[in-house]
Amino acid sequence: MSDFKSLNLFAIFNIVCFMICVLIHLYSFLSYLPFSFEILISLVLPLFLNTFWLILKQKSNQNQSWAFATWSKNFQSIFIILFIYALLQFFIFYTLVGNFRVEKATNTYYLFERNRFITEVSQLEYQIYWARSVRLLSSFLILFFSFTIYASIKNYDRLKF
Repeated sequence: MSDFKSLNLFAIFNIVCFMICVLIHLYSFLSYLPFSFEILISLVLPLFLNTFWLILKQKSNQNQSWAFATWSKNFQSIFIILFIYALLQFFIFYTLVGNFRVEKATNTYYLFERNRFITEVSQLEYQIYWARSVRLLSSFLILFFSFTIYASIKNYDRLKF
């Protein structure tokens, strides 16, 4: 992982996606970008395609090098920390939001509990709700992209077309 030659197209793409997720995640603590959730949702398909490609290119007669026990100790530690952080974000989101959702319709913001209308809310409450949603999704995408980065660098020889 230390030399530049081990970076392939998959690793570079995953690093770029990882950095986009990190930047959006950090910005969600400051404010809400109206398009940030759409950007994160658009990164889910490439994530699954990359993961599928990594699994598809594994040699069936070898040990699964993407198995947790074969990872380096440093990456195991990083992955566990990211996993705990993503779970923490999930519990924070569930505690603060629960079954509620906030939606926008013609410059008015509404609070719903499941499908039942509750009340009208302010634009700030709408932005806080979506910032929390972005924070939750981006924390899990950071976790998953870290896996694909590590696996694509580790399996450089097998990922050639």
